[in-house]
Amino acid sequence: MPEATSAHTARPEPARRHHGNRHGRSEPARRAVLEAADDLLVEKGFAGVTIEGIAARAGVAQQTVYRWWKTKTDILVEAFLEDLDEGPMPPDRGDLARDLRAHVR
Repeated sequence: MPEATSAHTARPEPARRHHGNRHGRSEPARRAVLEAADDLLVEKGFAGVTIEGIAARAGVAQQTVYRWWKTKTDILVEAFLEDLDEGPMPPDRGDLARDLRAHVR
């Protein structure tokens, strides 16, 4: 005889989903990445900056960096733009490349 089933048959619980940071970027982590990128650019030059090095210096996982930026150039441009927002505008001497280099130094 088949076993009787109750109206309250136990259903398997759904697997818990990992939500990560549901609120978007962590601002402290974002700032740490941008500051690390700035510091490494000064110390090692553009060729010496790597995503791995930025992540290590910032104390975040590489996956975090790659989730937010595609390239080191993207990080450095964002860091540069934030630097411009925080300080006085560099003087315009009529040569954009020279002005940018002077500001980065």
